[in-house]
Amino acid sequence: MNTKRVFQQLAQKTHMPFYNDGTIIFCVSDRVTRHKFIDNAAVARRFDTGTRNEYRPWKLAICDWTTKKIQPLEIGMPEDVVLCNPTFFQNNDGISVSFVAGKPHDQGLEYHLYQMKGDSWATLGEPQQIGEEYSQTGFVNSRLYCLGGAGFLTVLDQLKGERSRITTSLEEMSRAIYDPNAHGKLLITGVDEWDEYCTLLFDIDTKEVQEIRGPAPSYKACLVGNRIVFSYKESEETEDYQLHVAPAEFTETQHSVVMERI
Repeated sequence: MNTKRVFQQLAQKTHMPFYNDGTIIFCVSDRVTRHKFIDNAAVARRFDTGTRNEYRPWKLAICDWTTKKIQPLEIGMPEDVVLCNPTFFQNNDGISVSFVAGKPHDQGLEYHLYQMKGDSWATLGEPQQIGEEYSQTGFVNSRLYCLGGAGFLTVLDQLKGERSRITTSLEEMSRAIYDPNAHGKLLITGVDEWDEYCTLLFDIDTKEVQEIRGPAPSYKACLVGNRIVFSYKESEETEDYQLHVAPAEFTETQHSVVMERI
């Protein structure tokens, strides 16, 4: 496989990358935790593991893409909370970070979208929940509010003042982020009919759909120039993911994306 780890010697697990202007934000984990869930089967499917009471309480980190010096982001949430799907952008008001937090309870994990802002990474304010809608994935950028789950995404376009619902021909969706150089282009990761992960690039203005391919399934991927950075499962251990990087290929796809006003 023509890929390589982003962090060659890192002992921690790494997951869910997002790159913007020389900085990568992603998830890290150095432990597995146990929690007794009533709906064990649903939790097992969600975390792609046969050990139904185990999961990784992923945390957030950033690093300079060139130096690979990692800096943890302190969010102030309990240790057993899962932090995932991080993105960020910068403008004249400073840095805006969005992420999803999953809080464990007896039935599983309750996911919501959060945002925090600050003049710098060191001065980010406390996370603020974005709405009451359950959200396993989503983001906030300078144009869009996007949140949703396996079946559909709800998108609020602040530029056009429109609210839409996005569905795909994928069996289910697992992550939605965006192109930091074009905030109206979404990267949607999901599972196809062969139970393989792929990532689609969808332009909400032109409705063009492409598939982003690499030498391995493009699971929860982002773009770094003409390369793809994705989460690669290295073993059957619980969520044993590491970030890998490889050349990216943009191709036509058999999959469709539908966006309808609501």
